[in-house]
Amino acid sequence: MKLEAEQLVILEGETGHEIYAILSGKVSVCTQVQISESRNMLSGLCELFDGEEFAHSCFFDEEPHSASVKTITPCELAVIDAAKLKVFLQDHPEIGFNLLYYWITMMLPRIAKVTNVLPVCSVGV
Repeated sequence: MKLEAEQLVILEGETGHEIYAILSGKVSVCTQVQISESRNMLSGLCELFDGEEFAHSCFFDEEPHSASVKTITPCELAVIDAAKLKVFLQDHPEIGFNLLYYWITMMLPRIAKVTNVLPVCSVGV
């Protein structure tokens, strides 16, 4: 899939069934943060580059995307059908283990980084 700069790949809140791998280019991952009942802010979470993947969660559940992804530069993306990947990995468990291990070791630092970026809200008791 080839995209020009400034094109939306994933919209936060929509459900998807594809995992994307960046073959070339750069994308931005961002999310809406509600500041008040009438105000939202777009928070940039990270930028991803050649060789990185996104939208892994559709492999594990049917929940809507938790962030939007937009191209920063022209991009070429590989699009992987999550259901077909599951079938392939069931037939090749040794590859499945290695892929899942890779995803976990890749995602944990991203989660930690996002946790440090998002504002902390205190709740009165």
